[in-house]
Amino acid sequence: MPDGPPQHARHDIFQANYGSEKTPMSGYELVASKLVGDLGGPPVLPIYRRFEALNHRLLLYLQADLNDLEVELRSLDRKDTTDRGCGLIPASRRHERWSNTAVSQQRTEVLGQIGYKLSQYNKLITSFRRVQELPPASRDEAQSYRSWLNRNRLIVEDETKFLDLVDDLICLIRDDQTENDFAVDDGITPMPRTADELAFPVHERKPAESDAGTLVPAKHAPGPSQEAVRTSLAQLVLAMFVALFVPIATFAVIPTFAGRIVVVALTGTSVATVLAQSGLAKLLDRGILDWVLCAGIYGGAMIIAAGILG
Repeated sequence: MPDGPPQHARHDIFQANYGSEKTPMSGYELVASKLVGDLGGPPVLPIYRRFEALNHRLLLYLQADLNDLEVELRSLDRKDTTDRGCGLIPASRRHERWSNTAVSQQRTEVLGQIGYKLSQYNKLITSFRRVQELPPASRDEAQSYRSWLNRNRLIVEDETKFLDLVDDLICLIRDDQTENDFAVDDGITPMPRTADELAFPVHERKPAESDAGTLVPAKHAPGPSQEAVRTSLAQLVLAMFVALFVPIATFAVIPTFAGRIVVVALTGTSVATVLAQSGLAKLLDRGILDWVLCAGIYGGAMIIAAGILG
């Protein structure tokens, strides 16, 4: 049984999007066109190596070089401090350029090396961090890619061995694609989803489960808004208790009516400020007239209490 696809199939792959007057694609050019999606047919996920070990190796080397340069720079700084009378003479970058001493020349050279290597180090860390955030390729996706390459004999087998390193593979998916756009059959050939599946995706939902292990309808589970309302009510009750108890408790030690009214005003203002800053007033979603009415009732009740209690 001959290896590879039938000759007519290979002819279709190599001639896709090309007329008879153009040279057919092959090799890496055809692979790249397939990954872009220009050839049509079942899509193939673009998979590449992360080269995590090599990135760490370069970072370690650059870090070691920067450490050595940092030590050398500190040594030159100490020499410069000694030359300036142990720091009694202020440092001047302008004077350093004019004097052009051996220490200043060496320090300028070291700073230049630090700037170059530090730029490489920062760029490598930034790019490596972005690569680390890319989604990893699964074993099935790597096998699908390998099967497509082997079937079409596009590149030599030795140059497809990077797909063996599954733990170091990443999958590049465009923003307009997701892994769900590809249905994998037996981990070999990725197939696109039908139009109905893309238009009406099926979402599996699990029913809520109580602590006892019984199924509970999701609509009965308390949401975050209910918890927030409960907390707000508890805070409101506490604020009302403070607003009522503190003035009445002070009436026993404040004999004058005016002094008692001042205490009531201070307490009411403090409680209102706390309610506003904590966001409780906004969460309760009451109108301004409601709050004015509450303040009037509170003030009237406390005025009566201040006049009666003595």
